[in-house]
Parts: sequence; structure tokens; C-alpha cells
Amino acid sequence: MRNLKLFLGYFLIIFSLLSSILFLKDYNQNKFIYLIFSLIVNYFFIKNFFTNFLISEFLLSFFLWLGFWFSITIRNVLVWNGLYSFGNTNNEVVFSRSEGITNFKEFQNVLDESFILSIFVFSCILFSFYSIKFIFKKFINLKISYNFQPSEFYNKNRNIIFILLIICVLIITSNNYLLSIYQKGIVSEFNLFVISSFVKWSYLIGFPFLFGIILFSEIKSEEPRLYFTTVLILTLSFTLYVSLLSRAMIFEVLSVLIGIFLISHKKLNLNRIFIFTAFFGIILSIFSILIAEDLRKNIYFKKNFQNKSSNLDLNYNNNKYITSNKILFKNINFTSGHTSLTNVQYKKKNNTESRAKQFLYVVLNRWVGIESIVLITKKKHILNYDLLKESFKEKKNNDFSFYEKKFIQETSTRSLAGGTFGIILPGIIAFLYYPGSYIFLFLSLYIIIFFLVFLEKILIKISNGNLILTSIVTNIIVYRLIHFGYVPRDSYLLFGSLFLTLCIYFISVNLLKKKIIVYVFNKIY
Repeated sequence: MRNLKLFLGYFLIIFSLLSSILFLKDYNQNKFIYLIFSLIVNYFFIKNFFTNFLISEFLLSFFLWLGFWFSITIRNVLVWNGLYSFGNTNNEVVFSRSEGITNFKEFQNVLDESFILSIFVFSCILFSFYSIKFIFKKFINLKISYNFQPSEFYNKNRNIIFILLIICVLIITSNNYLLSIYQKGIVSEFNLFVISSFVKWSYLIGFPFLFGIILFSEIKSEEPRLYFTTVLILTLSFTLYVSLLSRAMIFEVLSVLIGIFLISHKKLNLNRIFIFTAFFGIILSIFSILIAEDLRKNIYFKKNFQNKSSNLDLNYNNNKYITSNKILFKNINFTSGHTSLTNVQYKKKNNTESRAKQFLYVVLNRWVGIESIVLITKKKHILNYDLLKESFKEKKNNDFSFYEKKFIQETSTRSLAGGTFGIILPGIIAFLYYPGSYIFLFLSLYIIIFFLVFLEKILIKISNGNLILTSIVTNIIVYRLIHFGYVPRDSYLLFGSLFLTLCIYFISVNLLKKKIIVYVFNKIY
């Protein structure tokens, strides 16, 4: 496992070095500033492959590496060398349109300043992690123990737990898909608050929590069925993400891999299961992205079509094709003042080339990071503490977000279709720079990182060394921070739910130790 870690580290060094050189070759702004930017961002991420790392440190560095360095560097290297088409750019730096920048030329003159701000941010983060790790090592000893002893309760009731888990996942995913209770980009019309809240909790916290507990218990089991359990958990996770219309399964797979790696590093030899999980998890993640993209386009088109066609006087026969490789109309009847829609599907050519382009677009453009810094730097004259206060007044509605209205809308061509909902997010870094103060940005980052490290230590302690669960929970928090900025005052809902879940887990673990849950479970079954 250590050799694999070193191999990935050296590969990333070569990859980042060659990519940065290719970027600098055609970059027409200040090359020295970009070089420093590239060095510090890559150092923050790649150093984790050569030293012991905290889970929060690895995950945060990974997301920031993708959002700040990978997206802008690799995208432009491919565009400038004719390997990726992005329209006529005239050797300008190409940004992600998905993150709100459509007029590339307008933002070229703020690139150097944006890179300087990014250098400051990564310097603050590096200092925070180094100093906080020193503080914990010298002054805060939580006396963490790693308990790899088998769980008697899990060993005895494993099959029942698996069956109940499968039933719960199938019930929730099928109902969520059919009723659109909680799906990415869809305005839900489901009005039962208790049920919708439970479904959201299940997706965001509940099931990931259970997966982490079950996989760790299986590793500790006297007769582990690791391959079967891994396939089951990854397949159930795939089902959850597809029904959610989400492309983020890969990050849950990554958090599981980090946990397995750290457990293997501590005591157990899990090399084969690590490789198997990585291989199977990445394949399912790729399929989940492609399927989610198709489902999104079909659902978004259907809602947009309904919205635009409601006032038209149209009458199509059954199975009527209009522009055969664009849109398929089936069983449609439109009359003035009345609309009935049996089935509308978005249809396009799904050959290997289009699939590859679709996947490449997501990989190159769907990261939060440098674009938000560029947008905020462009409008630095409006940055102040009143802007930060005003952002906390934002409420949920099917409209452009506060961030979009302040920094993007006047330069964006994006539109919102009825029944669908999509927002562009600033991320925690840009959000903390709303006051325009470097001091506020540094202090806020330091507090957040201290909280992340402290929570990671506490999680390991109360879970008896369950590094998989710790990694999954840390990923939930880091992912939310990276995608922070929409209705920030509602963040208490996620973090409050997470806190309550941790409390329930802690109480359950202690009840298991006293065999109270075992007694109740045996009485039921």
C-alpha cells in the first residue's frame, strides 16, 4: 500500500510539472505569479502522498486542487493544443461557463490578482494545518485507541442487517425517483415536510453513516465477507446517487478508500480490497455520472417543454418524431387552454464519442474554485462586511442565488426553466472574502480548519477507530464547505442533523457495550 501511495505521488508530480509547463508556454499574463500559484496548490495536495496526513487535510486539498489548479490548467492546455474545443478563444484563458464566466476576454486582466489571492489562501491553509497539528500533538491529547476487535452483535445479525439495508434503500430510492422528493436541479412539489426531511437526511447523512459502520464492522468480523459487502455497499450507493440525479458518487468512494488505506496502515492488510474497491467504485461512479446526465437532460427538457408549450395549440399523433436525433414526442395532445402530456423524452445520439465528450466536460468544468475568485476579484469594489451580512438574508426560491445576482447575472446567458433549479456557488473561500479583508479570510479559515481537525479526532475516538466512518463524515462536511454559499444561514440544518446523528451513534455504541440493544434486538427477532 505504501508503494502505491508513493507511485501516485510521483505520478502527480510529473503530471503537474508537465501540465504547468505546457500552460506557461501559451499563457500571456504574468508567468511568475502562475508558477508560484501552481507550486503551492500542488504542494498542498501532493505532499499527502509522501507524509502521514489527516483525513480533512487530504479531502480539502483534493477538492481545492481540482477547483483551483486542475480545472483551469488542464482545460486550457487541452484547448490551446487543439485537443478540446471551446469555441474561438484567441489564446485567451478559458474559464468554465458552468461556473458563470461566459465572456472570457472581460476577465483576463484580473487573472494575476486572482492568482495572488489564491496564493494567499493556500498559504493560510498550509499554515493552519501545520500549526494546528502541532497544537494537537503537544497540548491536546485525546488518547485515541484503534479497536479492531470483532463485534459480537454484528457477527450474529449480519444477514438481517443486510436485508433491512437493501429494503430501506430500495423503498427510499424508488419513491424518491417517482415522486421527485429530493433530486438535484428539480423543484420538488412534495409537500410533506417530515417525509421530505427524512429522505434528505437519508441521502446526505443516514445511508453514508450506515455504510461506514457496516464496512468497518465487516473488516473487524471473525469471518469477513469483504468483497460481497463492498459490492453491496457500492451498488446501493450507486442506486442512491442515480435516483438523486447526482454525479458525486466518486467522492464517497474516495472517502471509503481513504478509510480503508488508513486502517491498513494502522494494523490490517487490506491491499487487495483497497484495489478492488477503487476499481469497482470508479467504474460505478463513471456510470452514475453518465446515467445522471441522461436523466437530468430528459427531466429538464420535459419540464422546460411543458413550461414553454402550455399556451400553444398543437396536436401531434402518437409516436410522432420531430428532428429524430434531437427530440422524441410520444402520446402528446395539446389543445388551447388544456395540456395533457403522457410521455416526452429527450433523445440524442449516445455513441461512444458523445459519451466521452459529456464525461470530459464534467471532469474539466464542474469544480468550484478559481472562477469564483476571478468573479469576486473583478467586482472587488463592492466587497465589504455589509455584503457578507446581506448574504445571510438570502432565502430559498427558484431564482438566481445571491452570489449570482451580485457577481454573475449581468454577464451570464444562463436561464432558469420552470420546474427546474440550478445555482452557481462561490464556495467557502470566495464566500469568506465577501468583506474584502485578508485578515478576516485568514482568521475564518483557521477557525474552520481547527474545527475540522478537532472533529476528526473526536470521531475517531467515539467510533473506536472507525476510520471509514470518520472519512465519510469528514467528506460530507468538506464537500459542503467547498460548495458553500447558497442560503448560508440554513447551514445549521445540515450541521445540526450531523451533530444529532453523531449523538445517536455515540449513545447506540454505548448501549451495545452494555448489551441493551442486543437484548431488544433478540426480543424482536
